[in-house]
Amino acid sequence: AEIASTDGAARDLATIMGVCHTVVPEKNEQGEVEYRAESPDEEALVDGAAQLGLAFATRDPAGITLDAFDGERRYAVLAVLPFDSARKRMSTLVRTPDGVARLMCKGADNIVLGLAKEGDEGCAKVGGRDVLQKALSDFATEGLRTLVLAQRDLTDDECAAFQKRWRAAETAAGKGVDRAKLLAEAAATVERDLEVVGATAIEDKLQDGAPDTIAELAKAGIKLWVLTGDKVETAVNIGYSTKLLTPDMYLVRVPAEGAVAGDLGDYGVTAQLEGLVDVVAKAATLESGEVGSSSSSLGGAAANSDHLALVLEGATALEAILGDDRREQLLIQLASSCKAVLACRVSPAQKRLIVGLMRRKSPDKPITLAIGDGANDVGMIQEAHVGVGISGKEGRQAVNNADFAIAQFRFLKLLCLKHGRINYRRFAKLIIYSFFKNIALVFVLFWYNNDNGWSGASLYNPWVYSGYNFFLGLLPFCMGFFDVDTSSETLLKYPRLYAAGLHRMDLNVANMAYNTVEAVAASVVCYYVPRAFYEDSGGIWNHNGEASDVWV
Repeated sequence: AEIASTDGAARDLATIMGVCHTVVPEKNEQGEVEYRAESPDEEALVDGAAQLGLAFATRDPAGITLDAFDGERRYAVLAVLPFDSARKRMSTLVRTPDGVARLMCKGADNIVLGLAKEGDEGCAKVGGRDVLQKALSDFATEGLRTLVLAQRDLTDDECAAFQKRWRAAETAAGKGVDRAKLLAEAAATVERDLEVVGATAIEDKLQDGAPDTIAELAKAGIKLWVLTGDKVETAVNIGYSTKLLTPDMYLVRVPAEGAVAGDLGDYGVTAQLEGLVDVVAKAATLESGEVGSSSSSLGGAAANSDHLALVLEGATALEAILGDDRREQLLIQLASSCKAVLACRVSPAQKRLIVGLMRRKSPDKPITLAIGDGANDVGMIQEAHVGVGISGKEGRQAVNNADFAIAQFRFLKLLCLKHGRINYRRFAKLIIYSFFKNIALVFVLFWYNNDNGWSGASLYNPWVYSGYNFFLGLLPFCMGFFDVDTSSETLLKYPRLYAAGLHRMDLNVANMAYNTVEAVAASVVCYYVPRAFYEDSGGIWNHNGEASDVWV
């Protein structure tokens, strides 16, 4: 209530938190207001505004009402410039209770600060750009997700001109009309010369069991990549808290800190990747005693990939790498030597491209699994071999587009280490046996026709054909459903047992070739042993005393 009763940046900050959103208020059976938001972050900001004395009360097509200490405040909504992965910001044009046309904006710090007034003028209300950047860095170091909030007052003429252009863009139709481009151009006319009023920091709390699950998956030999839209500092902090990164790891940042675009516009990424790949290749040829024991040495870290992690920045490194064959191959080589890869400030489109890059261009041809909980993760979930969606407060878009749906991240441990391994071994045995019995059946017919002049005569009675797959396939199919070679407790206690699937120990070309040879040998035994009995004079006799043969 103290902030709501004051003037200046603090009140403006709380006002933007309470007005610039798409939250819908609903009353429960007890008459209490509950918020329905597209994301937990939006709900948290609206709750924060309420705690600061500006409670979001109602929404209707004409505007928004806030409950303040001095009564209701009505804001007429003139236009909503929605958030998307490309814009990384959301803006709302409103008419304040004082009759001022005001644009309220919130978004990623690098985006909003780029739209603010030059120098410290745009950050005067928060003590200057350096003060704001330091606060954002402190928040990110603590693992908090940050947003910058800004505003701009428009004249009535500017407001009217923008509304006209915005409505025209919204209703634009016809062949060759790029509505998205028209909307972006209209938004650019007002989303400029912003005045920053503050920043927010939200804790992205980890689900129970998430760190242990990541640690166990790493022990199983699974390469882990984390693709996030957070700042580098935030992502690295989360990496340590989730046990993706460990204190003995050497972090390789691409691009290097303080890198500039340069003549090639690649922020020095090409030269850096070439140098890192060369160092890793040389270090891999050295014996452990020659490399040295210092964990801070890149050479020592590279010799053992368990101590090397790669940190990529989407806005610079990935923009330069994705789409360039040479840089993509360098990235694949370097990432293959790392225990973990952490990509920051990554857009949904880049997430999908990264998954596709490893799936299609990596020489190892890995099986990829993507897991996410929000609409931003749908692209990579669909791109991966196996997509897993987590149902939660982020909505059900990820679940609806995934192959598997789980309620919490920790269930991924059971899904992979237990059910994944068991089902892999079951299907491997079932597939190999299915080929075996069919090859044996067909080759017996081949040997038979070889003896009867390829006449096409049938060796089997019809009931044999009908019952063959049933009687000989029933027990193996039961094995495919119920066979368990190791207890669940053992599988979870020793994650390295998952290596059976990673290294294709059960279903591979060698096993299939051996199975084919064995099936052919079985067909030879099944045909020629009975045939020998018929040909031998001391074999099976018919009623007239003559020996039968295969022509009977």
